[in-house]
Order: sequence, then C-alpha cells, then structure tokens
Amino acid sequence: MPGTPATSTAIVTMLADDAPVLDAAAARVGTGGRDAIRAFLLNGPLQSAAWAEFVPATANGQLAFGTYLWDDAAGLYVPGGLDVLTLQGGQVTEVTAFLDADLTRFRLPPHIRA
Repeated sequence: MPGTPATSTAIVTMLADDAPVLDAAAARVGTGGRDAIRAFLLNGPLQSAAWAEFVPATANGQLAFGTYLWDDAAGLYVPGGLDVLTLQGGQVTEVTAFLDADLTRFRLPPHIRA
C-alpha cells in the first residue's frame, strides 16, 4: 500500500491560525482553530496510509480535492470523498468533506490504479 502524500501535509500547513472548523458532511469534527484541526487531521485521517491519493478539483468555484483510499482487495484507489476548501488570504479557513460525493461529477476518475 502506498504512503501518505505530501499534498495532505501541505493542506495542513495552509490552515489559518483561526480556522474555525473541519466539517465532514455537516458533522463538525474539529473546532478551536488551526492547532485543533491540525491535530485531528494528523492523528486521524492523515495517519492512515490508506488516504494516499488527493486529486485537485474545483467545486462551486472553490479549490477542492478528490480523496481516494487504497483498496487491497481491488488493488486500486477507490473514492473516499471530496474535500472543499474555503480560502481567505491564501490560507485555508474551512474544510468541508463530502464523504459520499460522486467524484466523476467533478471530472475526477472513478478509481486510480497504483
């Protein structure tokens, strides 16, 4: 299984000091600014090597990433969701994750081969 990408670490470094929330399908999973969200990401989703592919996209004119999870049985990356970033002054102020998004609607592949 491939390792965690540099893209995910780059997103964490772009978080604004006062980033208010990481919203996963309308369930707020992190508040309290950059440190709280950074800790959640680095100790949770980004800890897993399964989240190994992030593909740039746009959604509603905002920067987004299609996320893909490694599936051992299939031998390829399968969709894990769409992360939409809200930017202000070059920093990420909010991340909204749509875990059931159809990535093909955002011109992303249905899966990625290793």
